[in-house]
Formats: sequence, structure tokens, C-alpha cells
Amino acid sequence: MPESPPLISMDPPGHIHLRKLANQAFVPARINALWQRTAGIANELMDGLKAKYGADGECDWVWDFTSLYTRSR
Repeated sequence: MPESPPLISMDPPGHIHLRKLANQAFVPARINALWQRTAGIANELMDGLKAKYGADGECDWVWDFTSLYTRSR
């Protein structure tokens, strides 16, 4: 259980204050930068899976893809 309610469950003025802070992080330039980084990480992980299993290989998606980034940090 979180110590404070999520933003969507908050009432003003707390909601408005946090919404203004969050909006600063989600301007188009920031989103584009995050998208480029995310796409780069995904492509790197997919290249690793292709190298490991081949183009037609099978893998356990959760273990082999989604946890790779966490394990490599």
C-alpha cells in the first residue's frame, strides 16, 4: 500500500500541484528523448535475443526479454 494516494485519486489542491510538476516532465521534447532511449534499449535486447536464439528461435518472453534490462544493470 503506498503511503500517499496516487495522483489520479487525489483531490485539489494536492492533485493540481502534482499535475503541474508531472506536466513539466511530459513535454514533447522529453517524450521524444524517452522514446528514442526506449527504442534503443528494446533494439539492443532484441539483437541479443536474435544472436542467442537465431532469427527463428523461441524464447520465454518474460524471462528472456523483459528481465534482461534489469539483470544487466
